[in-house]
Amino acid sequence: MGNISRFLAQWLVVFVLIGCSRSAAIAPPSETLREIAVALRNADAEALHARLQPALREQVTVEAMRASLELSEGEAEGLAGELGEASLTPVMQLETSRGEVVELRSEDGAWRVHGGVFVPVLSSPEDAVRSLRAALQRRSFEAMLDVLARGPRSDLQSELERFIEDTADPLSLHAEIDGNHARVRIGSGRVVHLLREGGEWRVERIAESVATPSRRVAPPQ
Repeated sequence: MGNISRFLAQWLVVFVLIGCSRSAAIAPPSETLREIAVALRNADAEALHARLQPALREQVTVEAMRASLELSEGEAEGLAGELGEASLTPVMQLETSRGEVVELRSEDGAWRVHGGVFVPVLSSPEDAVRSLRAALQRRSFEAMLDVLARGPRSDLQSELERFIEDTADPLSLHAEIDGNHARVRIGSGRVVHLLREGGEWRVERIAESVATPSRRVAPPQ
């Protein structure tokens, strides 16, 4: 959409913020959409500029917006039509004292939870990082899996299933203890290395089995 399209994303930020508050002093999103559409059709740069967030108004001048409207007259009319037919879902994000984000969306006249309580909020890259942090803070393995992409999630789940299968027979587990260190070979041939700390054995790492090289006997001289 040329120059006009760069401003569309900025206006949508305003729509979301307006939709999050239904106080009498703030117009509902549908009314704001109509006002934006009218301003586009009339090439009213001042009205469009007034709808930007304060921070964006400092970045984009009225003159720059007017110049873009003049250069994209046909596109502005098309965009006005699209906005007139657009349907918006007001979104609200609340941040807890621990940095967790709860996302609410207005549906059927009520605010409903769409993420952050039982499911992570993944609307943006920043949301995904915050959701991972929240999962780690809660020590929630399932919540961490929900944030991972398909590849690493599948790899991790495969490793877990492999370990569970390899250790299914408790009679096959035999430890080789050397002081505070121990090794247990499991079903697939891998070796679990353990360390005794405070009288308790804890897993240190799981390593692939390395075959011990056979010793070569030198022929008699």
